[in-house]
Amino acid sequence: MARLRGARFYPKASIESYEKLRHVGGLQHRLNVFLMAYRRTPNITTGESPSKRFLQREIRSKLDILKPDVVRDVADQLRKSQVSFMDRSFNVGDPVAVRDYRTL
Repeated sequence: MARLRGARFYPKASIESYEKLRHVGGLQHRLNVFLMAYRRTPNITTGESPSKRFLQREIRSKLDILKPDVVRDVADQLRKSQVSFMDRSFNVGDPVAVRDYRTL
């Protein structure tokens, strides 16, 4: 944490120091870092992080961007590529939509 410098009994110096610290991104940056850590940390009771429960996915951090999890990415792509087809049965006289590509 940055130390505020200024005269002890000179309020204007303290305010100026605080403003410099705030504008540099100190307070907002620390808040963002804290919230990111909180949102990514799994809860003891549920075993899931708040972001996982809210967004149904884990939020990305800088570490995830630098070193991606290859195994998880491959598993996600395999899961997305699997298409399930339903066997459909039709009775005589049922209306159906058909496209004939041979007549193009």
